[in-house]
Amino acid sequence: MSQEDLWGQILSAKAAASAEYAATLKETGTLYLVEFDRGAKRRSLAGNPPFWTGLVDDDGTLHGENFMGRCQMRLRAELEPGLSALSGV
Repeated sequence: MSQEDLWGQILSAKAAASAEYAATLKETGTLYLVEFDRGAKRRSLAGNPPFWTGLVDDDGTLHGENFMGRCQMRLRAELEPGLSALSGV
């Protein structure tokens, strides 16, 4: 099982257990979600981009892999079938 599949299952279980989490995630609509990390740009520029998190620069550049943000956008697309998995990209 890939990390993406595993975290998809974990976040799906979280949404099933918490109507508030699921509703909040749906309310983000088509926004691009970033698991914020204020040090992401510094680490990315040093050649060690963070895996879980990211930071969007003023010019729209994403620093970091933002894995958790992408997982949440995929779950949101599952909860709201009319949205693409990475809406707002």
